Amino acid sequence: MTVHNSGILCIHKPVGWTSYDVIRYVKKIWGIKQIGHTGTLDPLAEGVLILCSGAATKLALIFSDLPKSYHAAFKLGLKTDTDDITGEILEENKDICFSDSEINDTLQRFIGEIEQVPPRFSAVKMQGKPAYAHARKGKDFKLKSRKVFVHSIESVRIDLPEIELKIHCSSGTYIRSIARDLGELLGVGGTLQKLRRLSIGHIELKDCYTPEQLERFDAPPFADIGYITSCLDKIDVDEIAMQKILNGIELKYIFNQDSQLTASGDDKALLMHQNRPLALIARRHPESTEFKYLRVIPEWK
Repeated sequence: MTVHNSGILCIHKPVGWTSYDVIRYVKKIWGIKQIGHTGTLDPLAEGVLILCSGAATKLALIFSDLPKSYHAAFKLGLKTDTDDITGEILEENKDICFSDSEINDTLQRFIGEIEQVPPRFSAVKMQGKPAYAHARKGKDFKLKSRKVFVHSIESVRIDLPEIELKIHCSSGTYIRSIARDLGELLGVGGTLQKLRRLSIGHIELKDCYTPEQLERFDAPPFADIGYITSCLDKIDVDEIAMQKILNGIELKYIFNQDSQLTASGDDKALLMHQNRPLALIARRHPESTEFKYLRVIPEWK
């Protein structure tokens, strides 16, 4: 039996809303108690935001590693403390004169695996608290760089001091940091002016509802579970296996060595029963043929 209010919602977050504004809005419309997001968007940004409700909150980590794509507008010649247009201006340079080829050549330096320092005003944890909590108190600190991967970055419009880009990157990449670092490489400063998240993995804006559109529904318009989890191998199990899984029996005692489970090519897989998620599993390590439970979902059986 499907649990009421359990499922995954794809939302087109508007500019000016926080991710938690969207959550509060959805809770208010349908009285949902348990709901969370799978990755925030800043108030400045709009675009794809995935919410998991009820038992589906146990599937949130499916989306954590998926790549993302963005349409971004940068303003060169401006440096702010937040690395976007909402922050306090630290430096301003109006002498912006670059050829299109100079900008495009510099953008190529961001493609591939790069070391990136997150913005000071970000949710990255430092000493147990988000970095923005320290930044708001005016504390002097430096965040460590971390590896991220940019699959592609291309200019779609150059009208200095503004440039518009399409960026396809790994989860955890800060577009604000790319704006800041591009400005530094060019020697004039740079900040993020606009941002639209176009996709998370295979989930695109066309799959999403605006807050206004949500009001037309008597019940949450949850995404089709097969489509929304199509980034994973899915393995159907019978009634007997389902009961063993719900009883916590180790997977190696449920599936034999020649099963679809051991043949799965992915690091993660979703066990299904009658088109409902039953458990999210993962390899014990990259080369292992054995899997372990990440999440079991007895409420959604």
